[in-house]
Amino acid sequence: MNEPKKKNWRPVALEPEKLRWRCEPARLPFETTAQAELREGFVGQERALRALKMGVELGAPGYNVSFADWRERAGAGQSHE
Repeated sequence: MNEPKKKNWRPVALEPEKLRWRCEPARLPFETTAQAELREGFVGQERALRALKMGVELGAPGYNVSFADWRERAGAGQSHE
């Protein structure tokens, strides 16, 4: 069986402005939400929803559901512009 790779994880203090992501309106391809294409459901989250469903449905003790930000997978401290 493959063992998961161990990470050297340690907490990092964040500046208050880094605690919330903000979308720059200039990056949106429309001027108002009336011009935006209507979508239903969770766009691009199929894998996450399947994993959440499995985690919630597990009936055995000792299992937990946790969430990670995309930046954790990409590498903490890196800039993603």
